[in-house]
Amino acid sequence: MKKGLYVIALALIPVFFSACQEEKDPFGGKLPSERMEAALNKLDSTLLSAPYGWEMQYFAKANTAGYPLLLKFSDNSQVVVAAKNRNTYRTYKEATSYYDVREGNGAMLTFETYNEVFHSFANPENPAGKGQEGDYEFYVDAQGYSQSGDTLILKGKKRSASIILVKLSEEWQNWEDYFNELTRVDNLTFAGNTGTTYALKLDGAGPNVTYNEFVFQEEDNTYGFILTPKGLRLYNGYTRNEKTAYNFVLDNPKAPNKFVCIDPDVDATIEPRYSPIKVFQNTVSSVREIWGIDMNNTGTSFATALNAVKDALVASGASLAEMDLLYVSETSKPALRVRYRVAGREYEARIFFEYTFTPRTNPTSVEIAYSSVSEDGIAFLKRIGNGDQQAGLAMIKAMFEHRYDVACSVGGAFNPSSLIFTSKEDANLNFVIKKKAF
Repeated sequence: MKKGLYVIALALIPVFFSACQEEKDPFGGKLPSERMEAALNKLDSTLLSAPYGWEMQYFAKANTAGYPLLLKFSDNSQVVVAAKNRNTYRTYKEATSYYDVREGNGAMLTFETYNEVFHSFANPENPAGKGQEGDYEFYVDAQGYSQSGDTLILKGKKRSASIILVKLSEEWQNWEDYFNELTRVDNLTFAGNTGTTYALKLDGAGPNVTYNEFVFQEEDNTYGFILTPKGLRLYNGYTRNEKTAYNFVLDNPKAPNKFVCIDPDVDATIEPRYSPIKVFQNTVSSVREIWGIDMNNTGTSFATALNAVKDALVASGASLAEMDLLYVSETSKPALRVRYRVAGREYEARIFFEYTFTPRTNPTSVEIAYSSVSEDGIAFLKRIGNGDQQAGLAMIKAMFEHRYDVACSVGGAFNPSSLIFTSKEDANLNFVIKKKAF
């Protein structure tokens, strides 16, 4: 009996090991070298399969800003890389270099020779010798290739940052059009809004985050993101209630009020914490904010009143330089600051106004009324009034002493760095103010 059991056991050994071998070897018995060669060929053929190139969503590290790069790989081992960011001085730039697909800890893409556009993320340029600590060698991520073949996920060799490559569609065969679209999206949303607070919501709740060059900051958490032609992508996403939001699009491409998450079964938004009128109200008592009046972007009625002031200055031998709305800490009052030139010398005048906000009855409007004037302001009013201070004051009141509706000038409610004031009595009496660097 024991001998019979022994024979049965011996008979089962090949079956057992055969089963184990089938379970552990999903590559059909290929040698490791053969599997590596297949992986290298697949990576190379995938890189070459994009006729219009690839969009690379590049992050040096998870908690930093993302940078869009466009790449086109050729079968002569050359790669063209294009960008438009602070490293290229905000201008469109292309650079050509060589790439290679080689064996490492798996199939690896490496930028073989120096590329002025791409290697700016890895150059040790700062005093600590680290630069932006970005990678220039990438393994195929465990998630690897999308089923459609339109997306490829790579992982940095040193920093392990996930890098997503997305095939460009024919719409973006002109690469400059792609970056111009990103600039348009930025102008509608974040341009000029460093320090602005936004609400990041998932299932109706979430943190308030502060914006700083494609990064949201919230106490101890930092969310790096990258702009896309339709919205943005958070690198690590925002997680709440066991759900994570990564990908967002504008709710309205031309006049956005918020970003809306498009990930399956995730209800998330990114929207301004304050309305445009509230942003202005919060800043008119802050010494850190100056709003420049765009004298080339006004309604016809405002332009008529403004030209009357300009003509009066010219008649007195002076010229108008600029007008700002700001808060004067010495008097604890908001003011209109006028800068004008006489014989090459610049003078400054301050005319003080009061702002009345009525959030319950008129939540989008403000009433501007004259309050007082400084000594330098009196000299200015007399100059434009041909010696008559009250006549000069009447010219300024014609522009500013009204009740105005306030909205974002670029459309929607997302970007409050540029506001348009429109008189409730005369729609053509309107002017635009823009945040200025302090």
